[in-house]
Amino acid sequence: MRPPLLSLLYCCLLSLVLLWSDLALAAESTEGGADWRLSMAVGVGRYGSVLRDGEDIPLYVLPRWSFYYKRFYVEDLDLGFNLLQSGHWSFDLTTKQSFDALLLRGSSLGNAFFSGLASANIPIGVPFGVDPKKLIHPAKRTMSYLGGATLYWQNQDWQLSSAWHTDISGVHRGSEWENKVRYQQHLGPLDLALTAGARRLSSSYSNYYFGVHKQDNDFHYQYEPGAQWLPSLKMESRFPLGKDKQLVASWKREWLPKAYDKNLFFDQRHQDIWFVGVSWAW
Repeated sequence: MRPPLLSLLYCCLLSLVLLWSDLALAAESTEGGADWRLSMAVGVGRYGSVLRDGEDIPLYVLPRWSFYYKRFYVEDLDLGFNLLQSGHWSFDLTTKQSFDALLLRGSSLGNAFFSGLASANIPIGVPFGVDPKKLIHPAKRTMSYLGGATLYWQNQDWQLSSAWHTDISGVHRGSEWENKVRYQQHLGPLDLALTAGARRLSSSYSNYYFGVHKQDNDFHYQYEPGAQWLPSLKMESRFPLGKDKQLVASWKREWLPKAYDKNLFFDQRHQDIWFVGVSWAW
């Protein structure tokens, strides 16, 4: 594992490279310098749980901010730098936050693992008089930060992207390859968008978040699913309600591979995230 201080220095160095490199061609930007954008959506939604006995996380407020300066940009926790641009094509150096640890959050993972063991008919040896739950202590899955590059193609209402990122935070040392196809349709004032995607998690990435490690339990049950594909589908809509205000709605579903059933954590193999509300922009 990379030492935490070295990981921090690596992230800072990459950020400086993205900001100050002069190797790129000029990209579209706001004339006159920096461009800050801030929006806040208030409404109702859910971040779905896929764990056995897990509970959905309610969503009521969704803040979003971005900063653009020449070829450099920041969008929430992600960084980017436009390295090359020609016609419909664009090639960016990018970093992104991985949120897969949120699928396995807190004490819910221990309860899910115990429920999975109880229903999987796996022969386990439990010492007499010992509560089986005391033998289950899943290690916390830490959020990781990824760095890499993204290739974009855009033509009118279509956009394709292919992004490869590797762990630069020293959490699992794995990588992710994500591909997306997005189509946007304008129906008068109403904007609709549909995005189909799939991401390929390397063995190290997949095993860290979705495997069962020896430190997770005292039953000596271990499982490594290896590299896997996770497809997804997302729908979005926006309708203006006035100046800098609009009605927004979104729904995303990501499917987990069947191989993840063997880790015993999951009650279902798809996760839904949805939100409906009003957004203000500044």
